[in-house]
Amino acid sequence: MDGVTRYWYLNGYQVTKATDQVVWTWDEPTAGEHNIQLELHDGDQSYYTDLDFTVSPASDITVDIVTSSTTAYLGTPFTVNTDIETTGTQINEIHWYLGDVSMNNLYKAETWTWTPPATGVYTISVSVIGEDGTYSSDSIQITVEDRPLVTALVTDKTGIPLREVGVSFASSSTLLDDIWTDTMGKVTFPNSPPLGDGLDYYIGVQFLDKPGTFILYDEQGSTTRPAMAVFGPYRFDSIQDYSLNVTVVDKPDNSKTPEIESHQEDLAEMYIRFYQAARFFDTEYIYTFNIKPLPIFTHVTSTNGVFFWENSIHPFGDPPTTNYPCIVVDLKRSDASQYDAPMNREWHEFSHYFMWDQYGMLPPSHYDVVNKEAVWLDKNHKGVENHCTSDSYTEAFAEFTPLFMQHIYGTRTSGLAFFGVGVHYSYPVEDTHIPYELNYDRDKWEELAISSLL
Repeated sequence: MDGVTRYWYLNGYQVTKATDQVVWTWDEPTAGEHNIQLELHDGDQSYYTDLDFTVSPASDITVDIVTSSTTAYLGTPFTVNTDIETTGTQINEIHWYLGDVSMNNLYKAETWTWTPPATGVYTISVSVIGEDGTYSSDSIQITVEDRPLVTALVTDKTGIPLREVGVSFASSSTLLDDIWTDTMGKVTFPNSPPLGDGLDYYIGVQFLDKPGTFILYDEQGSTTRPAMAVFGPYRFDSIQDYSLNVTVVDKPDNSKTPEIESHQEDLAEMYIRFYQAARFFDTEYIYTFNIKPLPIFTHVTSTNGVFFWENSIHPFGDPPTTNYPCIVVDLKRSDASQYDAPMNREWHEFSHYFMWDQYGMLPPSHYDVVNKEAVWLDKNHKGVENHCTSDSYTEAFAEFTPLFMQHIYGTRTSGLAFFGVGVHYSYPVEDTHIPYELNYDRDKWEELAISSLL
C-alpha cells in the first residue's frame, strides 16, 4: 500500500518508533489489561483498528525451608516447614531429601517432622515443581546434638546447697530417676524427657544422704518413709527449661500426700547440719560408721527436747529390731528458727551417735552390787550426782565437738547455750568461756571443765 502512513498506539499513547512499520514487536510487555491501536493514513482518509488483550504474568515458584532452630536433639522430633509462593502456576509436586536420599513417603507434603537417629550434621532439602514445569528448591543444614538433660541446683531458702541429698525425677505416673545431688548440690537426670513432649514432671527431694549415714523422718507425715519435699510440675518446651533451681521452702500442705510441706524449711536446715556433722567425722576423724543409717525423727509430739537414744526400734528391719540408735527432735525444736548453738541439735547429738557407734555404749553401764546386775545411768548432765565421771566425759565430748566444727566450717556463736545472762567467764575457748561462779549449776561444771580441757 504505497503512500500509506502507519501510526501505532499502546494504551492511547503513540509508539513513535513504530511509525510506518508494518509489524511492531512489544519487546518488554507488562502484565495487565492493554489496548493496541493502528491508524492508517493515505493522505485523504484515515482508517483505524484496535485490539484489547491481556498480558499474563510469567509463571514462577519460590520455596524456603522454615525452622525454629537449626539445632535438633537425638531422639526428639524436629519439624521443618516450607514457605511456598507461586505465580502463574500451581504446585504439582513436592520432594524432600535427607542428604541425597529421597523421602518418597513425603510426596507433596509441605511439612516434615523428623526424629534424628544419631548425632551429627544433616542436610535437608526440598524441591517444588509447578504444573507448567516451573521449579524451585531450598536446603538447610541441621546439627543434631545429644538429648538435653535436666539439671537442677537444690538449695535451702538462703542458697546453701543440699549436698549429696536424695532426689527423684518422675512424670505424673512413672519414676524416671532416683539419684543424688553432688557435693555442690547439683544433679543431672539421665532419663530426661524429650523437648516439647507436653507432659508434667516432678522433682522430689528425699532427706537422706548418699553415704547412707542418716535419714530424716517427719513424724507428722510418715515414720516409715524418709521425709520428702516435692516440686513441680515442670514442662520442657524450650532448651532453657532444662536448667532448674530447686529451693526448699515451705508451702501449703497437700492432704492427698503424707508429706508435710510446711516443714520443708525445717527439714532442709536439719539436713544441712546433720550432713556437716556426718562429713566431719568422715574427714576429720576418718571414721566409718558401723551401724547405719541413723534414723532421725523430727517434729515429734510425744516428747520434749532433742536427744540421742540408743534403744529405739530399727525402722528398716523386717521385722523391726530393738537396740538401734536414733535421734529425736521434738515439734518445737524442729523449727528452723530454733538454734541451740554451738551445741546445736544436730552437731551435739550426732557426736553422741559417733561415740555410741565407736564404743557400743553411751554412757557405759556400771555394776550394781546390791542387785548384782549391770545398769544404765539415766541422769545426763548430772556428772556430780552420778557414780563416776563417765556421763560428763560423754557430754563434754558432745559439747566440745561442735566448737571444733565451728572452727572447721568457719561459723561463730555468742557462747555455750548453758550460760545465762550476767555470768562471769574464765578459761576462754576461742569465743566461748567457762563460768567460775561457785553458785553456778555444779552438775554441769564437771562436763564443762572437761570440754574446756579438750
